[in-house]
Amino acid sequence: MPISVDGNADGGDQATTWCFDGATCTLSVEAPKNCLRVTTGNSYNYDGPLNVFVDSGSGYVTVSTPGKHHGKGEIVIDQCFHTIVGVKVSNQSVIGWAGVFELSTDRKVSYFPLTCSDCTGTTNTMPISVDGDDTFASDELTTWCFNGATCTLSVAAPKDSYSSQNYLTRNHWTVKVTLDGAK
Repeated sequence: MPISVDGNADGGDQATTWCFDGATCTLSVEAPKNCLRVTTGNSYNYDGPLNVFVDSGSGYVTVSTPGKHHGKGEIVIDQCFHTIVGVKVSNQSVIGWAGVFELSTDRKVSYFPLTCSDCTGTTNTMPISVDGDDTFASDELTTWCFNGATCTLSVAAPKDSYSSQNYLTRNHWTVKVTLDGAK
């Protein structure tokens, strides 16, 4: 929506919204509602580096710190965007990373897991392992992005509303999921 800002009032025909006569006007901006949360798992050796790329409508940009090792239980990304078109992940290090990827489309009220369309194993990103080689596997990890690949995560919201709370423990993952208020 265009706005006309004028020191007097003769620009009224330029827009339907205006700020005239030298007034100071406050413009409000809607807060982004699409929020990506990435959390490192707590198990042994889950704390390697992770590269996260987000396309918010103008192409993919890096939103993580490349090469940084992420501590157990650390929130790697907790960032909101007006739009999320796509998410990609990679890790070129032989030190693997594992954790969860979640998306909120309601300003962090509820979250749902992303899915990986080109990973090995399942498509679920709760949890996912991302590694520069193929040696970072365990019984509790069923989705892998291995050998330095860049894997694509889907941001399509599920048909049912999810509210997830992750309990990341030392040796396993427990995910509590509530669907439309039912447990």
